[in-house]
Amino acid sequence: MNLAQNIQALRKKNHWSQEEFAAKMDVSRQAVSKWESGNSIPDLEKLIRMSKLFQVSIDDLLEANLEDEEEEPPIELNVQQEELEDDLAKLEKSLQQLEQENEAWHPWEKQDPTYHTKYDSFQEVSKEENWLSLPQAQEFYLWSKKRASLIASGVFLCIISPAPLLILVSFFNDNSNMDVIAGGGGVCALLFLVALAVGLFIQEKGLNRKWKWLQTEPFSCDQEVKDFAYACQEQEQKSHTLFIALGVCLCVLSPIPVILGAAFLPEEWVSSMVGFLLMIVALGVYLIVLTNLQKEGTQILLQEGEYTPMGKRQTKWQESLGSVYWCAITGIYLWWSFASNHWGFTWIIWPVAAIAFGLFTKLLAQNDQ
Repeated sequence: MNLAQNIQALRKKNHWSQEEFAAKMDVSRQAVSKWESGNSIPDLEKLIRMSKLFQVSIDDLLEANLEDEEEEPPIELNVQQEELEDDLAKLEKSLQQLEQENEAWHPWEKQDPTYHTKYDSFQEVSKEENWLSLPQAQEFYLWSKKRASLIASGVFLCIISPAPLLILVSFFNDNSNMDVIAGGGGVCALLFLVALAVGLFIQEKGLNRKWKWLQTEPFSCDQEVKDFAYACQEQEQKSHTLFIALGVCLCVLSPIPVILGAAFLPEEWVSSMVGFLLMIVALGVYLIVLTNLQKEGTQILLQEGEYTPMGKRQTKWQESLGSVYWCAITGIYLWWSFASNHWGFTWIIWPVAAIAFGLFTKLLAQNDQ
């Protein structure tokens, strides 16, 4: 018996699965599979740990006499077995020719081991760090729900930040002394809410570093992880539909306070109704952002939607392109605004730039496919 066979025999003797043995060795299940198939050899540190775990010496692990068994005499091949070996040899030769042809057509696959075409139904990931276990998936799912809450709360605070200013200035508009105090208090409230929102965004950004590889790199996982993700996705589907419906309804109904204020309240109080409009819109947007980000968590685990292996590669170059593009647009906007002094008109550059960027990235994505 060789090293690979010894590892497999000792593992089975202790009634351990590959995953259980991998957990005891602090490696991935793929690494154990490669050891037992002979595709890779554990380093000296792993051999020492393995010998202590199996309670055998390193020499016994490496030698062929781990089990005192007499090797069975080789069986003479009959005619059918010889024909089968000939067929297998021909098949292996054909596979080698196909691999050579594939390398000739796709030479960049050697440079990028994660490359795959849109016709691939699966992707082999060779890096051990790109293996997702079930405990990791469960931890990531809980984190994705926390992340959704942080981002949705930050967006909510940003939207309602002008509301206190509008309400206070409107209520104390008649009193000149209180008007200044109300305006100062409203500005302070606005800055405080924006600061809280920024703090939430920064906290989310810091927590996101641990799981950034799931969002940007392809990975492999067991069927248990997929079953867990599908169960979470099915559980969230009902609440997702409900939250989207409530959020859209709130956004549609948000102008009602302004309409009622214009009809029944004094003119100087109408602006305060805009503050209540922002509160209703903020609540609707909060529900929409929250449920979409929670749904995004299961899409990342299942590598669906924008998080397929191809989608992750497209996201990388879109982020690089976007950072340069929007910096350039900001520079053009400021130059145009200061040069023309038409600040009431130059804002049009933002929706035009957003539409152009969306169309451009869509065309590039289709070309990449």
